[in-house]
Amino acid sequence: MLALIVPAYVMGRDLNEKEKAKLAGINEIITAAVLDGDFKTQERFYSDETVLAPCFRPPVRGLDEIVKVHRQSEREGSKIHSLIFDYDKRWIVEDQIYESGSFSITASSRPDSQPRTFAGSYFQIWKIEEDGDYKILYHIWNVNTRI
Repeated sequence: MLALIVPAYVMGRDLNEKEKAKLAGINEIITAAVLDGDFKTQERFYSDETVLAPCFRPPVRGLDEIVKVHRQSEREGSKIHSLIFDYDKRWIVEDQIYESGSFSITASSRPDSQPRTFAGSYFQIWKIEEDGDYKILYHIWNVNTRI
């Protein structure tokens, strides 16, 4: 018989009620900002360490590159009509919160004015800053199906 001992810091712990409430509030702010096309508000939750890995584009690394992508989306006339996140799991290890779940998004762009809806899954890591702020460290998503 083989016994595997995994230290507690690797396994993490569930979020407490205060952490859940804070994360829920931030997610509401970000979702509203996405729907409003408010990139400045979205960018408050990124840092120079942030990596976004969408399924249709190469990974974007760092706040400066994220800002460039946001400006390009503005120029292209991209619009998010609906965005719904449904997390499955959240846990915390040291100063990072891990989150996985599913989402649906309805979006359009100027060249393709007909909105399209997609469903997919995501994995996100939040870094808890020394001042208590939460910043997105990694946000990875893929589309499972077009609805």
